[in-house]
Amino acid sequence: MADYYCALKAVSCSLDAAFLKSPYFQDLHQLQHDAINLIPSAAKLRNKILFKDLAVLLAGEWGEGPLRGDSVVEEKYRRIIDGVHDRLCGVIFKRHLEMEHVLLSKDGCERNERIRQMRNFMDDTKAAIGNREWSDYYLPKYYRTLRNGAYGFHELDYDFEDYLGPSLENHLILNPQAVSGEGSYEDWFFSAEVRDSDLPWDVEDSEADW
Repeated sequence: MADYYCALKAVSCSLDAAFLKSPYFQDLHQLQHDAINLIPSAAKLRNKILFKDLAVLLAGEWGEGPLRGDSVVEEKYRRIIDGVHDRLCGVIFKRHLEMEHVLLSKDGCERNERIRQMRNFMDDTKAAIGNREWSDYYLPKYYRTLRNGAYGFHELDYDFEDYLGPSLENHLILNPQAVSGEGSYEDWFFSAEVRDSDLPWDVEDSEADW
């Protein structure tokens, strides 16, 4: 109806507050379940908040990867989600390599202890990013566990906050309380960056008729 009366812009602008108050959009489990079906509607409404949150959810699923095996997603949306996911992967693995470098180069601990900690760290890393049937770990859960003091790195005066903190951030506007790597979200990163240039409409063309 809003489309028929050329009122999509007005409707879209009025929805942000409604999304933030709606129990449906506060229910992250429901939103995860419906994200694929909601993406086209968010694009049609040109609602940046909803579209970006859905993209973060879809791109942040780690183990299976975004949209794996899903054939109902339009190709233009699949390309966006895949691109956001690829950037997320690049950032996370870059930080992971930096953590490994810190472990091997940090002064102030015995070499044997450093090697032992590194071996445990690397063994769980391989399990977390490899065959999950061999491990209870998901990578987001693994990072959360590491940040919470696993492997005793905090006792060796290692500060991984600069590496783990950004990966475990929550960039969701509608669900800022969700915790990556814990509970129902043990296999989700919510730190993906969705740029305005990723959106399937021209955000600079704000005066254009829809």
